[in-house]
Amino acid sequence: MESVQGLAGTFTHDIETEDCSVAIMRFRNGAFGTLTTTTSSIPDLGTRIEVNSDRGSMIWRDGKIDFFHLKDGDISILDSITLPSDRPMNIFEDMAKAIREGRKPIVDGREGLKSVAIFNAIYESSKIGRAIRVEDV
Repeated sequence: MESVQGLAGTFTHDIETEDCSVAIMRFRNGAFGTLTTTTSSIPDLGTRIEVNSDRGSMIWRDGKIDFFHLKDGDISILDSITLPSDRPMNIFEDMAKAIREGRKPIVDGREGLKSVAIFNAIYESSKIGRAIRVEDV
């Protein structure tokens, strides 16, 4: 990711951090993405990831594919997407299991820092009111 323009605020909870954030992201290849996080929606709408491109779209909602469409109509790729039934439901569970089993976690610290850098850039952009490069945070 190249840069983000973020907005964050506290609207419905008496807390010291945001309960809603929105970001426009620019990727190195020139593509845009958006990210919205909130604990303020009524009702709780769960977790949703949406990917849209010139070749197709997918919506992942609460741990499963909710919508999938490819321009060429071939959805056989879905048959190749499998997740282990014993997969951890969160990174903390996986970390504890990795320590007990003497293995590397699915998401190690180096990989985890990437998302921390993105969210720090969103916070910083929100604070200064302009887009910033993720690598500058």
